[in-house]
Amino acid sequence: MVETVDEDGLTAVHVAAERGCVEVCWTLLQRSGFRMLHLKTYSGHTPLDLCRQGKTFRHLQLTKLLTRYMREPPFNKPDESHLLYYWTLFFPCLIGGAILIIATMLGGYGGITCAVLFPWLARSIFSQFHRMTTYQRYRVCVCVLTMCVCVSALYSKFIHCVGLCSITCPVLCCRLANPVYLGTVIAGLFHSLVCFYYRILPPSLWGDGVLGHVSLVQFSVVLVLFWMVLTQDPGELGPGDADPRYSSITDLLENNQNPQRFCIYCELFQPDHTKHCKLCDVCVRDYDHHCLFLNRCVGGGNHRLFIIFILSMATAHLLFIAVATYHLYVVVVSLEDQSLVRAVAAQFWVVALTIMNVLTILWEVWLLTEQFDAIAIGTTTYFKPTCETRPRSLGQRWTTVLTFLLEGRRRLDYGHTGDKISIDI
Repeated sequence: MVETVDEDGLTAVHVAAERGCVEVCWTLLQRSGFRMLHLKTYSGHTPLDLCRQGKTFRHLQLTKLLTRYMREPPFNKPDESHLLYYWTLFFPCLIGGAILIIATMLGGYGGITCAVLFPWLARSIFSQFHRMTTYQRYRVCVCVLTMCVCVSALYSKFIHCVGLCSITCPVLCCRLANPVYLGTVIAGLFHSLVCFYYRILPPSLWGDGVLGHVSLVQFSVVLVLFWMVLTQDPGELGPGDADPRYSSITDLLENNQNPQRFCIYCELFQPDHTKHCKLCDVCVRDYDHHCLFLNRCVGGGNHRLFIIFILSMATAHLLFIAVATYHLYVVVVSLEDQSLVRAVAAQFWVVALTIMNVLTILWEVWLLTEQFDAIAIGTTTYFKPTCETRPRSLGQRWTTVLTFLLEGRRRLDYGHTGDKISIDI
């Protein structure tokens, strides 16, 4: 319990404040409310008093935060930063667009600009944590500052970058799941579609021709599946979904079960093939993994939909790569006096997105291989055994995979007992 005190009257919030643990203190306040800040130790110190005794930078940060929260009503709780959440979500799309605009303004140096800035953007995205933190907030602001400096240098005018960073970087903690990876998928879809229909596909073929119709149908299917996989329940468990075979930890021990099958977060006994996801803060039945690029768990409720979505994405990537490659081939063939390098550099938008689509489809092939390998033995990637207890032929494995994709049913093996249970997905 957060309210528990020790022999000196210290609660967990007092200890976190004394040590300058900003994230821990914020998490405890979100659970218990601001009333914990008004509790005093036996010596008469509040968490704010203990925090002021520290001299480190983190103590100074936490002092500002607690001073502001002390003025709030005692039964209120700190809110998540929704502004930060949506800024992080659209950060890849906005910064990616800014890079392309800068490359366009630089003309012949656009290719070099993309070759330098896109790897920098990728490093800024993929080096972030799975949760949003104060550290990442400053990192995002540094990225914005750098982009503003580039744009201001191009236009030879001053932009209030420092003021922007001071507004964007207040002392604030946030424990929401980081949406920057989901934003990367959104950015890839958006920029690929704009490039495909604006730069690659001639406007005369938008409504006429087989390519125009096929691409329109394919990309529409991808967007619909994307929305469905983001909104469909992955198989979250509620209080009424607990395993009825167990009612206490003693029951688990008597049946030689792992005591961790009792989820201390959801306070329920987990059924078979269930895991608690700390990012989503729910227990998920038939848990496969938490997909950072969807900011959502993949479980029994959306596993088949997830596989179908990845297959449709791979098909869309192949279509984009094929048409973009043909477009670049036509550009190269039509060369007259231009050099090959200069002609390709002029198509930096198409080249950059083609490379990104190629890298993405390689990752999708690896992901589908892992998924099919687990589905073929009737399990998920998280609960997949280290060695298959009953080897199957290639035909049997593909039959299991196709049955799962077509009917949403798979066969789960339980050791050497020979029992098989069909589960609807």
